[in-house]
Amino acid sequence: MPVFVAVLLTLVYAFFSPLGHRIRAAEQRALVAVLPGVPSASAVTSARSLLARGWPSLVASELWLLLMLASLIVIFQFFWLSVALPVAGVLLRILLHTVDPYPRRLSWYLDRFRRQVEQTRARAEAEGDTDRERRAAYLAAALGELAADEGDQSVLA
Repeated sequence: MPVFVAVLLTLVYAFFSPLGHRIRAAEQRALVAVLPGVPSASAVTSARSLLARGWPSLVASELWLLLMLASLIVIFQFFWLSVALPVAGVLLRILLHTVDPYPRRLSWYLDRFRRQVEQTRARAEAEGDTDRERRAAYLAAALGELAADEGDQSVLA
């Protein structure tokens, strides 16, 4: 059973790491386009907290920790597997990065970000938080404009 869990963690790392890279790149482009000039640290944190909700934030997190956890799980059972599993995971990630099965257009990622921000705006409206509602509405509109202007470009341009 521990070997199964370790292999599963390695596969999750390998399959979602390239997608996480694309999500981080799309988030960075959205933040640069949406925030005017040289934004303050609090403006970046606020915008990032609105963008990074739900599954995109989970996929864009530090997935290399899954490889380390997989190695720790199997180190006590099969020593050789604790070395082979991370190597196999990295090789599979490189293969998937080369094959590139994930969406390439920036608009795919921006639409998901905009939906997350719209859900946040609706929650803020229901809670009566006008400041968060205003920021979310501005960010959603800016993401919509960015998707219309640059949506057909590659996310890793």
